[in-house]
Amino acid sequence: MNPSHVLPKFIWGEAITSRAGSDFEDCEYLTHTCFPRFVCRIVPFEDFTREDGNDGSIHVWREGPEGNPVWKTNFGFLARDFLWINWPDKEDLIQDVIREVCVDRRIREDLYETLE
Repeated sequence: MNPSHVLPKFIWGEAITSRAGSDFEDCEYLTHTCFPRFVCRIVPFEDFTREDGNDGSIHVWREGPEGNPVWKTNFGFLARDFLWINWPDKEDLIQDVIREVCVDRRIREDLYETLE
């Protein structure tokens, strides 16, 4: 049995990290368990604004060099510091996954709001 069939597609988590000579940092991470598999750091990103606000459409774009991309979204976060387990041949596939991440994050945030 393929282990990715028993895992959720997205695993969200937090980690406390530190680098030599610096303070501890509380970071959010995302693990994508399907192809292309990766772990990345999720960072708040509020710089993308539209005059009409977020109308529910998902905007995702890549910045940075190919080997170290930063994927930005209009959903209040960006994905960076990727650890690739499988590197896809097409960048469009990564963009599609990040769009799915936006939907998953919105569903998760809505669920947490209803539980409070």
